[in-house]
Amino acid sequence: MKHLRLLLVLAAVLLPFAVGAQVYVSDYSFSTYNSSFTSISSTGTELTLNTLNSSQQITLPFTFPFGQESCTTLTVGSNGQIGIGSANPSSGSSYSAHTTDMSIISPLAANYNMNPYQDGTGHVYYETRGTAPNRSVVIEYNDPAIDTTLSNTLIFQAVLYENGDVEFIYDTCQLAFPRTVYVFMREH
Repeated sequence: MKHLRLLLVLAAVLLPFAVGAQVYVSDYSFSTYNSSFTSISSTGTELTLNTLNSSQQITLPFTFPFGQESCTTLTVGSNGQIGIGSANPSSGSSYSAHTTDMSIISPLAANYNMNPYQDGTGHVYYETRGTAPNRSVVIEYNDPAIDTTLSNTLIFQAVLYENGDVEFIYDTCQLAFPRTVYVFMREH
């Protein structure tokens, strides 16, 4: 059985948003635990997600098993969702696990404004760690703005392991006003 683990590394946490973690993938269990957060913002490769609803595909150095699927690519969306294979999580406006027909990993989905080159917000990085057969890919969302509000601080990661395990790691999550965000995994 594969595991989805939420790592609650919230040093200064003010969570004025509604969150419900849900798993809609066969063969996954859910657990939480505390751990330390290690940013990849200085070591990872930055993705070019500089507009609302943008995405970029990355190639994995291993085959990632996800439920009944396997893939060697991910499509990283600016909205905090990661599509399995070529599924583009930024192609629609719905972030709910109930309304999507794509296989998606969603560590913290919202309507993010990724604009690192204009106002300095919204960087997304990825990095491969480890050696076969124990590799992982880390995807870090670093300070995206929700809508056009720049007074938020959000730093979180999704870690996808070669064996199919998934971790969601949250460092800082502070919002200036209440907002609904989505945390889920869904298999098509």
